[in-house]
Amino acid sequence: MIRKIKSNRPSGSNSAKRNKSFQPQGGTLETFNYFKNKKKKKNFTQPEPIASLEAHPTDNRFKSLRLCNTKQDVDDRLAATYDKHAEKSRKAFEPRLLPGDKRNILEKASDGEIITSLPLTCHKSIMLAASSMLGEALGEIASENPDIEVAFVTAIAGDGGTSHIRPFIELNLSQQRFKRTLSAISPNFFGVTELALFNSHSHPKGGQLLQRHEHGLVWGPGCLSRAQQIAESHMSRYPANRTEAPQLVIRDVGLSDINLYRMASYFFEAPCRCMTWCPPKAGRKGHMHHSEKGDRFMRYLRLIMIRMMLSLEDVSFAGGHGKAIRSNMIKRARAIAETHSSSKRLLHPDEIASKIIELSAALKRKNWALPIIGRRK
Repeated sequence: MIRKIKSNRPSGSNSAKRNKSFQPQGGTLETFNYFKNKKKKKNFTQPEPIASLEAHPTDNRFKSLRLCNTKQDVDDRLAATYDKHAEKSRKAFEPRLLPGDKRNILEKASDGEIITSLPLTCHKSIMLAASSMLGEALGEIASENPDIEVAFVTAIAGDGGTSHIRPFIELNLSQQRFKRTLSAISPNFFGVTELALFNSHSHPKGGQLLQRHEHGLVWGPGCLSRAQQIAESHMSRYPANRTEAPQLVIRDVGLSDINLYRMASYFFEAPCRCMTWCPPKAGRKGHMHHSEKGDRFMRYLRLIMIRMMLSLEDVSFAGGHGKAIRSNMIKRARAIAETHSSSKRLLHPDEIASKIIELSAALKRKNWALPIIGRRK
């Protein structure tokens, strides 16, 4: 039984809405104004630009990678990110009543199986092969040129933020901008575009913040010092982001064979964890943590569907000697996808977009718009 509580608020001309001198019983005018103003929508202000131009050879971000002592350890860790993503994605749709064909597509896509003849970023075996090829190629370059330096460059621009329910993922202009930065450091580079979903940040258009960002490896003589100089001059090209992360970060990369193999693996990880940003508080610095307490499994399923729209060719780019590495990688990835048993391929490349719309409707997610991908011209 629900008991209706009678309001003690004055009515008529003396109502709280009209009488500015009204004070709620048992409180003060300051208390009333606090809760009144709290409901007002706050205008978002862009944080001040943050620059981080120092090398971080022992960054905690790569702690689990440093624990991998063999290439097999690295491959197992990479595969584990896809298995973890699949586990969370499956929990989003397994309890639901879905048509058999749609459930089959979601199961195969979540498990990283090849569902079409295109090398999509949700295909586990293709991403593992790409990681291995890049790692082996970088190891050969370092062994043949022991005097080179390798720098790991990350760009997180504010214009890369979008809504995970209405995503617009721009690839053309953002990759061209990052390629100009990398090529100014060294003509030889390889890079990828990645997406990070934030539990701690909502988006003005609804849903959570989906942050596009780029990673790149550049190599050549004197590369690290050159990278720091270029980052200083190019910093203004990258708008500040809502996550308060530095727009450009330069890290030194050791030239051992296993370390280069580790860094190659980092490029192709599955987004098995959503981000949570803890702002500065009580004199402590702000930090990012990957707690799963705020996870919503439906968000991981949404990431799977977005990755169904992105191919390895879409998200990768290169320059100099890196172009040959990327070309061989794309050829092998296409061969793996095309030679996969056609009877097990569930989708034709042209029907992926329409199937994503149907899947969203079957999941009763009417607010999930079709992801728009701004590909290279």
